[in-house]
Amino acid sequence: KNGDKLFSKNIELTEVEAAIYQAYKNKPTQEEEIKMLFRLTEYRNNQIQNAVQSHRVFSLSEDWDQILLWSHYADNHSGVCLGYERSEGSLLSSNMCRPVRYRKRYLRYDHSDYLNFPERNSTNSGPWQDGFNIITNALFTKSEDWFYEKEWRLVQRLLIFDKSVGFNLEIDAPLRCVVFGCMTPKEDKEYVQSTLGDSVRYFQAWKSKEHHTLDIYPLEE
Repeated sequence: KNGDKLFSKNIELTEVEAAIYQAYKNKPTQEEEIKMLFRLTEYRNNQIQNAVQSHRVFSLSEDWDQILLWSHYADNHSGVCLGYERSEGSLLSSNMCRPVRYRKRYLRYDHSDYLNFPERNSTNSGPWQDGFNIITNALFTKSEDWFYEKEWRLVQRLLIFDKSVGFNLEIDAPLRCVVFGCMTPKEDKEYVQSTLGDSVRYFQAWKSKEHHTLDIYPLEE
């Protein structure tokens, strides 16, 4: 019975899982059962890890004036911030663009969660992207220490043949504005403006005189 709880008739067992399942039928000793459970857990953990790593993540934020974001991700205030509109029908309005959930503790799963893993279970209703499951929880969960980022993530699945470390993601949402950092070089500003022209609004970030934050003003001011 213990072995039956680790498997399901609704999913096709892999060679490793089938061998362990067959061993349970032969009434293993307690020591053998512990070894088999460890082997099965390790195997399934690897399967989940591989599934997570087959996706790419594009990170965004709700804030444009968070001073740490500029320090960490914009070359210490010398970069730029791009502002997109979440237009209807675009990738940014899809079910795979969501706010990150921040947690204090690690997420934990058991074998029943794995058996309900939509990517493995053909009888599970709806695509795996819907709701929260092993994969979406892993991709959209982060330590609460990063709460200040107010991060959103756009997640896309990699093609089987795509082995590249980096990638170019074409965002189909309109680019509405560009914010220049406090230390963005003049030549970089001129390059961005000459490239984008009047298609977007331009803003300038300044260190606030009163708070540990940034003040954002239209560039023309």
